[in-house]
Amino acid sequence: MQHQILLDSQGKQNILALGEIYKVVKLIGLSAKVYKPFVLPNVSNFPQFLGVLDECDALWSKLGLEEAIKRLSNNVDFGRSETAEALITSIRNILDIDTVAVHNCVFIQHKSICQLSLLPEEMLADLKTVLWGEKAYFLNLANLWANLISCDPPQLPHLQVS
Repeated sequence: MQHQILLDSQGKQNILALGEIYKVVKLIGLSAKVYKPFVLPNVSNFPQFLGVLDECDALWSKLGLEEAIKRLSNNVDFGRSETAEALITSIRNILDIDTVAVHNCVFIQHKSICQLSLLPEEMLADLKTVLWGEKAYFLNLANLWANLISCDPPQLPHLQVS
């Protein structure tokens, strides 16, 4: 089935789109892992949320989406092989980030953070950032918010670190 999808131009685009969605899932998962001690006592459905993230990981593996994107990155005829390769690299970079290093970046060094994920921009330098309402956001998270939640920037409490 994967072979048939990868033969079609639209199928290739859909595989890349699924990879971008998975990258967002990994960003949200990293954020949840980093801020779990602060969030867990205040959110009753946090275990369900983590279950959804685990389900996404299982589907990513079971459906062979990483392998499909790798095949796209090796396909010079595709024309977006660099995009596919950058996507795999970006996902791997998110997976390699250490939560202690994130805490150090945010709470000790006071580095600039994405206002949705609360993750340091510097640690995810391969992700594009945008200014929206005078605040910095990772582009893919801002797109997710704008397309699914509201065309207005989020009105989340400001993280005050001292």
